[in-house]
Amino acid sequence: RLLKARSLLHIHNGDLEAAWDDLFACHRLGRIAAQDPTLIGALVGIAIDSVAITGDTFLAAEPRLSEPLARRILADLQTLGPVTSMAEKLDTGERFMFLDSVCAVASGRMGFSDLTGNGSAEGMSWVARLAASVFVDWNVSLKMGNVWYDRIVAAAKLPKHAERAAAYDEINRKIQKMSAEVRDGKTALYGLLAPRAVISQQLGNVFVSLLLPAVSAAQDAQDRSTTLTTLNEVSFAVAAHRAKTGSYPATLEQVEKETGLRLPHDPFTGKGFRFRREGDGYVVYSLGSNLRDDGGKVYYLDEGDDGRRVPKEEWDDFRIRVPPEAP
Repeated sequence: RLLKARSLLHIHNGDLEAAWDDLFACHRLGRIAAQDPTLIGALVGIAIDSVAITGDTFLAAEPRLSEPLARRILADLQTLGPVTSMAEKLDTGERFMFLDSVCAVASGRMGFSDLTGNGSAEGMSWVARLAASVFVDWNVSLKMGNVWYDRIVAAAKLPKHAERAAAYDEINRKIQKMSAEVRDGKTALYGLLAPRAVISQQLGNVFVSLLLPAVSAAQDAQDRSTTLTTLNEVSFAVAAHRAKTGSYPATLEQVEKETGLRLPHDPFTGKGFRFRREGDGYVVYSLGSNLRDDGGKVYYLDEGDDGRRVPKEEWDDFRIRVPPEAP
């Protein structure tokens, strides 16, 4: 936030190169943070990059931005690539945290209550450890975890948003069913008389229900980040067009024709972003996951005549508006 604030001060003072230096540093810091192996680290990186994008919008709207600097900024953004890969986090950090948790319970370093945050951090008693070593095959839980993470990672690597969403829905449906059975006791351990294979399978169900992350929410965050990143690139291509021709274009096709720049496509549709002139500026937007043109309206903002902010969850477009809304 301090880097963004200083960049806005540089814009006010007319030092646009210094403004971009601060914003570019913020983009790079986001990607460094996202190198953390966990989903949480990835989300932190996305959040930092989003701060930079809000600053970029003010720079893209600056009338003094020259065509060479706009092109340089666009080239710098394109060298960065995506902020993070959720598939990579799931395949490594999240998978190994699951496996490590199973091993911690198997060795007695913690109990199931520790996994939910209700434990004493003292691990299992020696009686529980002895019973677990005799009646549980912990390899079953480890293998189940790997199977589920293989499914999740395969879904995360599907190329199209609709394919990923369908795969996640199926995974979530199965996990929710398993979680419901765990909660209502259908997978309760029937004492020590149950076969070892049954006890091991039921423990595996408990681990999966407790420890698998909310992958749909994580993937939604990555999709949002990818979309805003590409929209940000479009805004500087439009700025280059304005600097060259003296006005904003009527269409994005004009930007490509006048500047020779190839614009990225909407990650949700695989086609060009939507573009609309608005007074002295414009709005460029993605259709979002519902694949419906909501006119650039986002879920949290009602743009009715009275200007009230009212939740509208059926709207899910992602947008960048120039001039930007007040910070």
